Amino acid sequence: MSSLKSLLIIISFCSFISAQGMMNGYGIGSLFENQGSISGSNGLSKLSSAFMENVSISNPSTWQNLNYTYLSVSYSFDETLLKGPSTLNGYSSLSNISWILPLKSKSSLGISLAPYSDQRINVLSDSTITFVAFDDTLESTKKIKRVGGVVSFKVGGSRVLNSKFTFGNTLNFLFGSSRNSESIQISSSSAVIQKSRQRYTGLLNEAFLSFKINEKNIIFASYLRTVNPLNIANKRKPLFDDVNNNEYHDYFSPLYDFPDPDNLTYKDEERLANVHSPSSYHLAFETSLNNRSALSVEIGSYSDSYSENTNIQIPLNKTISSLSTQKILYTRFSDKLSLNIVDKFITRLSFQNKKSILEKKTKDIITEIGVSAGLGFRFKKLGNQIDFNYYYGLRDYKMLKKIEYFQQFQLSTSLADLWFVKRRQK
Repeated sequence: MSSLKSLLIIISFCSFISAQGMMNGYGIGSLFENQGSISGSNGLSKLSSAFMENVSISNPSTWQNLNYTYLSVSYSFDETLLKGPSTLNGYSSLSNISWILPLKSKSSLGISLAPYSDQRINVLSDSTITFVAFDDTLESTKKIKRVGGVVSFKVGGSRVLNSKFTFGNTLNFLFGSSRNSESIQISSSSAVIQKSRQRYTGLLNEAFLSFKINEKNIIFASYLRTVNPLNIANKRKPLFDDVNNNEYHDYFSPLYDFPDPDNLTYKDEERLANVHSPSSYHLAFETSLNNRSALSVEIGSYSDSYSENTNIQIPLNKTISSLSTQKILYTRFSDKLSLNIVDKFITRLSFQNKKSILEKKTKDIITEIGVSAGLGFRFKKLGNQIDFNYYYGLRDYKMLKKIEYFQQFQLSTSLADLWFVKRRQK
């Protein structure tokens, strides 16, 4: 028993990550909104105008300022580099699909589909436990692999209350699945593996408010609360000896996994409640420097009132309990009336500082700083837009004394069109 306890301690503190970065190993994975830019057309902005004048893709209280219906698709390329030992990881995925319909400049409707959390990670112990059994010296190593994640489907809209205030709201439906694989291998023998599958469901609500102080200055605010905490349906499968070393429980000649999967009885799914219950607020102040440039400051705070459980193996054994962010953003918008091609470009520059706290008791700290640069280009009469955004920074895992460098490249395409308008026949 003491050897098993020592092994778990070593795995917790002496491990290296091969997959998509250390943040994916905490709790339900790395929350996509905290990884960098939400979409290429928004940069690091959550509330401030970044897509175009007075419009943010991620802030429903600005959607009514659009002149046309927009379909926006964003794709992300991410890479992390962990120092000591050096481990380089990269991946790419669809990061956001949004459809926004303004209604007579007084209200709007919109839907979006995006990743909520990314759980892809492999954790392999870099130390081994040596013990003697049956007059033989044996060594054991352990590996934890997790794939999958949670997806977010949002339905939202906005309504202009008066000349000063606009209210927006989104319902955030969370769903998805993941698969865990825990294995232990003793010396040169085959690995003993146990797998499990998790299915997620939850519902969040986020309210937005914009307050126009005057023609130059505006304040944005948002508040996120949990309606139904994220719950898990967990199905744990029996242990098996992976004799043919393919990490699947199968029964094919000439090497047969033990026991025969057809002779096993599987347990029913167990329900785990309140594994993720977030709340957050964000505030932003935006000021117009001239008719084409804006400077904004954003601050935010996030907390997770989750219930601890021991039924699911979290790769790095901890969960982010709170987070705070500070951002400074500068945007230079395009000139819609100019015929000069240079005036069709949009420029975005941002700086972000972030502090995350692990667990409610230990208070382990992760700090992050990053800079972002983005470029957009408007084309055609209705204002179609293509955007590029690059984000670079580092995370300092102070409790582990490790530095992780990361970079993210986002590409977005936004197409404008008239909806629900009877078109003239040619």
